[in-house]
Amino acid sequence: MKIAMLALLPIFVLTACTNNSKTIASKPKIESKPVLQTDRYTIVELDDPIHKYVLDQIINISLPKNLNLTVKDGMEYALKQSGYSLCTNSDINVLYESTLPKVQYKMGPILLNDALHVMAGPAWNLDVNDVEREICFHLKKGYSRKQQPISSVKQEPQFDTYQVPPRMIETKGEKK
Repeated sequence: MKIAMLALLPIFVLTACTNNSKTIASKPKIESKPVLQTDRYTIVELDDPIHKYVLDQIINISLPKNLNLTVKDGMEYALKQSGYSLCTNSDINVLYESTLPKVQYKMGPILLNDALHVMAGPAWNLDVNDVEREICFHLKKGYSRKQQPISSVKQEPQFDTYQVPPRMIETKGEKK
């Protein structure tokens, strides 16, 4: 029995050493996204811009710091080349007429959608009407506008006006 096993051993060893598999050469799959160098040491990955939603585009905002701009001015500048416009609604004039913080005069690279959210602040939801290509905002639940009743509106105090007579000027030796 041992001799039979020893006789079969080289057959098993030789069959195990043969390679019947076919080698298929394939190219390595390297997926690289386009990148944009924004500064000396800053590179931003970009997605394919052809099929991208307009509000997901990466923008840079740089407004002149010597101007006093409103939130509406900043948003209109950000939307300038997007094809979208801000809706006109009296309820959001509170937002639009607010002063744009100086730290928001320069933003980017940032998504257009995110830039609008930053300018609006945490109390506002962004509504997009893609049919009319219009951007609108509404207050989030839990926030409310501060409204003053008419009786509590501060009025300027009214003073009676008096005309003060001109001063009498004394000169040397003379009295008027």
